[in-house]
Amino acid sequence: MNRDDLQAAVKDFERVIEEGERISRTNDRLGYALAILFAMKSAYTIRASLWKWDGEPTEATEIDIHEGRPTLQSLPTLSSVRTAAPKLISAESKGMAEILLALEETGISDLCPAPHEQLFMMELVGRRLSGRPLQVSLVELALFAVETGDIASAKHYVAEALELAPAGWELHNLCVLEGLFAFRAGLILDAAHALDKSISVCLADEYALLNCAVRAPNLILAQEFLGHGEAARVVSYLSQCMIVWRSLRPQISQLISFIEGGRAVDLQASEIAFGLNRLSYRLQMQCVQAHTLEEPKELPSATQNRKSPSEIEVARKALAEDCERYISDRVKDTIKYLEKEEPEQNGR
Repeated sequence: MNRDDLQAAVKDFERVIEEGERISRTNDRLGYALAILFAMKSAYTIRASLWKWDGEPTEATEIDIHEGRPTLQSLPTLSSVRTAAPKLISAESKGMAEILLALEETGISDLCPAPHEQLFMMELVGRRLSGRPLQVSLVELALFAVETGDIASAKHYVAEALELAPAGWELHNLCVLEGLFAFRAGLILDAAHALDKSISVCLADEYALLNCAVRAPNLILAQEFLGHGEAARVVSYLSQCMIVWRSLRPQISQLISFIEGGRAVDLQASEIAFGLNRLSYRLQMQCVQAHTLEEPKELPSATQNRKSPSEIEVARKALAEDCERYISDRVKDTIKYLEKEEPEQNGR
């Protein structure tokens, strides 16, 4: 992570803490647990980027572990983060002592005391959710486990989440991850089926469509296929993505052009994934989703369609205008803001 990326990550951490403070004022139990979970993820990203982490505890992290900190119950204050954030960014060039001090002052060392144990600590927080809302944190844990290379844990979280009748974006991610596991096991046909299913679940009904459209497509399996030389399959997948993620059609179309032109493309680092995967934005979306799942009345699931395909299409079209307005307000403005504030990210 270069200095610009670090600065962007620290800014996003600040926004996660700001959202956490807003949630805390509403006495929102589910939301605050998710705020802590996302702050831990953000803290891990920042801490791991400041030096090479090889998976074994260093002297510094051994000290943190043996301090016996209790399970995290609260977030650092926004004022303390804002005060210490510039020091953290500049500390990168000043040596380990300055980095550790800045991590302490921002609260990152409390949120991520031992990077090699972060998944376990995040699970303790994620399981503060229960019932159907638990699937929200399980999906986030599975994504984090894949990111950190813990495939065994990721499989466990995916299997548990699938038992909670997921739909929409949660099921989209679970399909992608199941496909990723199959792909890495050499089961290419199963992986391809999972890739196709990851889009079809978003088109199951108008609710699934909206649920997926306001969050980012998961492109990790498409990237695996692209690296495997299956450009045509990836182009087909991205074309289907344009049906769901309408506000991102120009960016997706450009990616398709790059791929068809033989240009090397990193889908995970593309603008498509960047804006919607920003942790502060995703936290807001996941809080809404957790509360939706907590409601006794269940929305139609992607695995149990109660409408015929023609009825779903009519309902989808009826919802499209509202969906576009919502996306325009919450997604397009976010991307424009990122382009204005962090122009160096445009090439992602």
